[in-house]
Amino acid sequence: MDDFTIISTYTDQDALDDGMLWPLSAYDRITSNLGSTLRRYHTVEPLALLPVSAVLAVARQWVTSYGEQARRIYDLNLGGGIWVGALKTNAQGQWISLEPDTNLRDDTTTLTRVWMLPNELGGLTLMLPEDY
Repeated sequence: MDDFTIISTYTDQDALDDGMLWPLSAYDRITSNLGSTLRRYHTVEPLALLPVSAVLAVARQWVTSYGEQARRIYDLNLGGGIWVGALKTNAQGQWISLEPDTNLRDDTTTLTRVWMLPNELGGLTLMLPEDY
């Protein structure tokens, strides 16, 4: 069983080059899907988008705030090993915070799941569950 052929690989660099991942640092990443979601949810103006640089700054802050907890959850395989955050929005649909939330309900309209997982570079990647 040790003899097998790898048909293809998709590296971190491939994902950066394709725009599927946005770099937060040399090792940390955010998926473009989550980044684009954050750009849209910052305002009630229909065509206004938050600059990518602002999204990256906020995401870096989240990795700094919750990264150690995410690594511990993954390493100890607590609750399935995935750090789950709640992206909270106000009544106008603007996101206001990301907080750890292990009891996030599926039927809520004011919370969105955000995952943080270790990546192949030894850093962390922020993503929506559907990005996994």
